[in-house]
Formats: sequence, C-alpha cells, structure tokens
Amino acid sequence: MTVEPAELAPPLATKAIETPPPAVSSSLLGAMHPVVSGFAVGAIVAVAAALLLGAFNGFAGLVATARFESGVLLLIVLPPIVGGALVGIGRRWWGNGYHQLLSGHPAELPRAAGQFGLAAVTVLFGGVAGREEPVIALAAALGRRLGLLARQRTVSLRGMAAAAVAGGISTAFGVPFAGLLFALETVAGRPAAGDLVALLVAAGLGAVLGRLLGVAVPLPAGASPAEPGGWIVVAAVSVAALIVGLALSSLLGLLLTAHRRIGGLLPITPMIGGGIVGLLSVLSPAFAGNAPIAPALLAAGAEPLWLLTAAGRAAALAATLGLGGVGGVIGPIVGIGEALGAGLAGLLLPFLPGSDAATLALVGGMVLLATVVRAPFACAMLSLEFGADPGLVVFLAAVAWGAAEIARHAEPWSIYRLFDPERESASSSSLSPVLSTTLVRDLMETTYPTLAPTTTVADAARRIGNEEIPIVDAQGRLVGLSGPHEIEVALLTARGEASILPWARHEFPTVTPYQTIAQALEEPGVESVAAVPVVDPRAPMRLVGVLRRAAILARLGLPGEKSERDVSPAPASAHLPVLTIAIRDGSPWAGKRVRELRLPRDAYLAFLQRGAARLPVRGDSLLRVGDILVGFAPEAVGNALQNDAAPPA
Repeated sequence: MTVEPAELAPPLATKAIETPPPAVSSSLLGAMHPVVSGFAVGAIVAVAAALLLGAFNGFAGLVATARFESGVLLLIVLPPIVGGALVGIGRRWWGNGYHQLLSGHPAELPRAAGQFGLAAVTVLFGGVAGREEPVIALAAALGRRLGLLARQRTVSLRGMAAAAVAGGISTAFGVPFAGLLFALETVAGRPAAGDLVALLVAAGLGAVLGRLLGVAVPLPAGASPAEPGGWIVVAAVSVAALIVGLALSSLLGLLLTAHRRIGGLLPITPMIGGGIVGLLSVLSPAFAGNAPIAPALLAAGAEPLWLLTAAGRAAALAATLGLGGVGGVIGPIVGIGEALGAGLAGLLLPFLPGSDAATLALVGGMVLLATVVRAPFACAMLSLEFGADPGLVVFLAAVAWGAAEIARHAEPWSIYRLFDPERESASSSSLSPVLSTTLVRDLMETTYPTLAPTTTVADAARRIGNEEIPIVDAQGRLVGLSGPHEIEVALLTARGEASILPWARHEFPTVTPYQTIAQALEEPGVESVAAVPVVDPRAPMRLVGVLRRAAILARLGLPGEKSERDVSPAPASAHLPVLTIAIRDGSPWAGKRVRELRLPRDAYLAFLQRGAARLPVRGDSLLRVGDILVGFAPEAVGNALQNDAAPPA
C-alpha cells in the first residue's frame, strides 16, 4: 500500500519543529531548582580547578627548583627534549583541546585527562606553557561527568564550560569578578539561570580557594601617573604590548601551521622545541621559566634588562607551543607583558618621570593578555581587583578593548583556535598525507553564491545545481543550507513564489578554516554535503567561505566527479514518478538506517514523513514503523523497492 502526496500532512511554515524537553530525572540534582543545581555544578568545577592547579603548581615548582639548583648542564638541557618526545607521541591520541571550551563543549573526561597529562609533562620537563587552560579543561570535563552521573539537566554543557573558565581564572589569580568577566567574554554568551548561578559560584569559590591554597598568582598594583610624562610612558608600553601580542600570535600561527604541514603527529618537532627551550634555560632560568615575574620585578624595580627576559620567555613560549607542546598561554603571556613593561620603564622613566615599574608592568601584562586572548574587560577588572587606581583601570579598559579589536581585525581567530584546530587523532594519519597537511583555508572559496531568506523556491531552483548553496541573512549569519534535495521537496509541496527557507536544512555540518582537510572530512554529516560551509570559530554562524568536494578531489589529483552521498540526488527529477514507501509492522526496513538499504542511484528520497513532521533523509536516518519515505524513482525501480520494504507474506 502506498500513500499519495496529497494524503501527506502539509509542511510546517517557518516555525521549526520543537522537540519537547526530556522529562527531568527524579535523581537528586535533576529534581533540584536551577539555583541549587547551578550552585552544585559551580562548586564542583571550582573545587576541581583549585585542587588541580595547586597540585600542578606544587609539582612544577619542586621539579624546576631541583633541575636548576643541580647545576648539571645535562639536567637543564635534556628534560625539555625528552618531554617534547613524550608529548609528540601523546598528541596522537589527546591533542591540545582547550579551544573546545570556547564553543561550549567540554571534552570527555578521558580526553581532557590526557590533555592535562600532556600539559603536565610539557611544564614539568621544562617547557614554557600556561597551566590554567589544561586545569580548566579537566575541571569542565569532571563537572560534565559528575553532571551526567547525577542526571542534572539544569546547567548546560556551555554553562559547565563557562563555570570551569570562571573558576579556573578566579583560582589562578584570586579574583572573582575578573574570572566571571573572562568566562562571559570568551564562552558563556547569554547564560540561562542555572548557568549564571554556576558561573557566580565557581568564580567566587575559586577566588577564595585560590587564596587559601596559595596558588593565586600575584600581580603588581598600579597607580595613575602623577605627571604627563608618566602617561606618555604608559601609552608607549600599551602600544609596545599590542605590537608584541600581534607578532607573537602570528609567530605561533605560522609555527603551528608549519608543524601540521610537515606531519605534526610525529614527535620530532616538539623535541626540536624542547631543545630550543633547553638552550634558553642555560642562558638564564628566567628566560624559560614558568614562575611568576611580579615578585622578582617588585624587588628589582625598573631595569632595561627585563626586556631580555620578555624576549627570552616569548621565544621559549613560541618554541614550546608552536612546535607541538601542550598547554595554555595565560600565565606566560602575563609574565612576558610584565617584563616588557618593566624593561621599558627602565629605558623611559629616566627621561619621562611620573610613573613606576609596578604600574608599567601591570599595563604591559594586561594589554598583552587582552591582545592575545581577546578578553579586554576581564583584564581591566583583573587590574582593579589587584588594587590599581580607578583612573588607570578606566584607561586600561579603553586601551585593552582597542587592542582586542585591532587583534580581531588583524586575525579573526583567537590564538586558542590555532592549537589543535579540532582533533589530532590517529585516524587522521590513516588518510592521505596531503589531506592531513592541507588546511581548510587553503582550499575554501571566499567568493561564492548565497541565497537570502526571502529567496523564492522558483528562483532557488534556477540557481541551485548539483551542490548546496548557503542561505545568509542581512547580518551575514548562516541560517540554512539548500541544495537539490531541498529543492525537490519544495517543488513537490510548495508554490514557486514561496520562500525557500522553510524547506532549507537547518542542521548541517560546518568546518573552520584552521582544520586540516582530514579533520574536516571526519565531521559528522560532511559526506552528505558537496559544498560545506566554513564558519568563523569565534562567531560560529558567521560564514567565511565554502569548501567544495571538487576542490578536495582536485588537490588529490582525482577527476572532479561528484562523489557518492549517503542518499544520492537525482538530476531534475520532476519527470520521474513520485515514490512513496510505507514502513509497516514486520517490514524488513524497520529498524534500519537509510545507508544500510543500498538504494540504487536512480532512486531519490526527498523526505521522511513521521507523523505530522517532514524530516530530511540522511544516511543515518533510522526508519521506524509508521514512517513514510517520499521521493522519486523510475516506475520499475519504485515497484522493486516497495516489494523489498513490504512485510513477508
């Protein structure tokens, strides 16, 4: 028995089909009020961040002290090389994934634990890398795992990620409001009630624990310059920090890109980075150290030699992270900025008095941090919470915001997006070496056709060929994707003057420019799209390009034929009879996924009717009793498929 199209439910208008929320579990956290649940999640991630950071700092301090006080040259040079080899091997499985939190997706606990372990190896063996980000990532993963065990649904994954960021930053510096602002600027967006409570609790509790456990990094307190000459020096330090931040971000980007292009899964490049750090350590422990600079700086005052410390640490950071080490950037960046400010103070204050080394060190650290991590108001709040003069804080807020905006225009993608763009997995190495070393941005098209949400079905049908075209609104946001599949459905069920948007795909794969092609091809659903949207990872719905399958085939030297899809589209199928297949009780197709049916190429499935809903047909669509498949096929092929789907007699 078949069903004619007229019997099918009319398509829904522009309103998306809303799935009712799952029933809230009766378990302890699941039944709690959002405030209580948010408090519990915030407390969990704050305590985890504080304990992890305390352990990390304690072991790192002991190892560094033993290493440098031994006076043995081999113990100073060799450990970073050995650590680089271990990290290079470990990255095959775990990568360097703090960037995932920026999208609001905490990693699974085993992966986050692996990344934390690699960061510990990097730092304990002498590499220069921030400890805050790996701690934050692991705290978020622990919160996610405990939340799943307790079946809580009040705090979202993004809320857990943001709470971990707030708790980690607050613990690292002992400053609750700066930690909260940092999370809001980088991860949280507009948090719901439960998410906001988790953020507040994590930030407050993290700051308390950071000070109690002694893990909070001290920062110098700044004062407004007393004379005009002092403000000139402050402005000079701000400009210098901006330039250094842009240069350091670009250098890290170039090194990481080269690292991936030459086969970054091998341990050789992290070993080279470790060797560079080892040599810098011989020149001066301060060059490659991870210890905070502020205490030594406050004791020594303004000295031009601090510029050498800033240069040495910047070189060590670039060698460590740019050549394959694992870790973050917050701690080292603050130290580099402080040394830069103190060094310029030593050069300029004799001629332009009116300020002091502590103030200029604070300005250098905060402006450099804002340039690199794009969190200007958190940096200004950080200086305020460390006792900076309010007038200086206002100046810092304006300068840090300007520096962050300049950095965004110079390079749209934050420095975290450069680290392990999505995954560095062993499976990538099984693909063509060309795909594993070519970035999406190398093959993506930056000039491409688009449709507007108001484009009619008839106009879209004329413009769409065998590949998908993005639908972009007036603000440049990606709101849908329409291709041959959607056009066939629209032509079957709508008038030509209707908008194409209700029939467009609203769930589709996207990739980012700094992924390798191998990583992009592993994204779920990419195999079903011939033209994959490339989006800005900082604003995930802003379209920046299109990656076409033909470009990938051309890079591989293969003919530019359209590759198979899970559900193969037929060309202009208006001349083919409509095919409808009802999945009845006892049908051999019930319980199977569409890709398992091995449909002939001249059969095209347009959509799946499930009750009153029309669903797109994907290769992984699971067929249920009562479903109706609608499409097009030659009469003989359609009859054969209906017989195959019929229950046994």
